[in-house]
This record gives sequence, structure tokens and C-alpha cells, in this order.
Amino acid sequence: MASLPPALVTGTRFVCCHEGELTLSAESAGNASQIRFRQHEIMEKLRENELFRFVWKLKVKVVPPRFNQKPPAKKIPLSKENARLLKEEAGHTKDKKLREVLEKLASHVRD
Repeated sequence: MASLPPALVTGTRFVCCHEGELTLSAESAGNASQIRFRQHEIMEKLRENELFRFVWKLKVKVVPPRFNQKPPAKKIPLSKENARLLKEEAGHTKDKKLREVLEKLASHVRD
């Protein structure tokens, strides 16, 4: 990992080194492309280490993070203007069930 440029260390993991083939995993395709693009520079630094002196091939796999932690969606209350428009639309609708749904939505106005 010390052979990688500092910007690429985060999100990159060492997978294995077997028969001269070093395998890394990157969280994004962009990082994987950057590693592939700079592989000659990385391999040169890597070979300075005695353990990786005979590495001849660098393989990069894209392994996205398992769980993407998104903040919960904020529910924005309905404005009075939008409620008025919903009520107006409900008045023009011939379908009884749709009218009821629109009126119910319109009742969720922010105070």
C-alpha cells in the first residue's frame, strides 16, 4: 500500500500476490483506472521491497463497498400553495377515488 500514490490509498485494498501477480481491489472504477494508468510507477516503487521484487503483473478489481450509508430522506411538508393546487385539481377530476386521494394529499399542509 505504501507504493500507491496517497490519493489512491483510500478505498484500495491488497487482495493477494500469487506467482508474480499482485491483485488489488478498488472501491470505484475511477480509482481502478487511476491505478491501472499509473501501474508502471507503482510497480517500480513496489519492486524496491524485497517481498515484491519478482512481481510482474498488477491486477485491479472493482469491489464497491457493501453498504452505502445514505442519510435518511427528509420529508418536506406540503406548502399551502401546493395544497391549494391539489384541491383545485381534485375539483376538476371526474374520478371519485382519485379526487379523494388528491383531497387527502392536500390536507397534509404545513402549518
